[in-house]
Amino acid sequence: MSIEVRVPKEITEYQERIVGNLSIRKLIIVLISSGVSMVMGAFLTRVVGMTMSNASWFIIIVNLPILCFGWYRKHNLTFEKYMKFILSYHLSSGVRVYRTKKEERSC
Repeated sequence: MSIEVRVPKEITEYQERIVGNLSIRKLIIVLISSGVSMVMGAFLTRVVGMTMSNASWFIIIVNLPILCFGWYRKHNLTFEKYMKFILSYHLSSGVRVYRTKKEERSC
């Protein structure tokens, strides 16, 4: 019987696992999401008077963006960095101003 150890090809892809397959970032996000779910479930069922099946839809909708912070990665960027680039792209005027070295010296 042989023992295998997975070695990532790229060292920057390595993430330390704390519990099971969760890194510390994912574990914190799961704890936050669980807390929000419990508070929302209690509030919506006891104060508002919803059934748990109806309240669960609101809980899912609120928790999806929270869980994106832990799991979503695009182009090796975390969710908040990627959203920062997307928002700055869509909220900018779209006009780029170029200056030559002569213009910079005269300013």
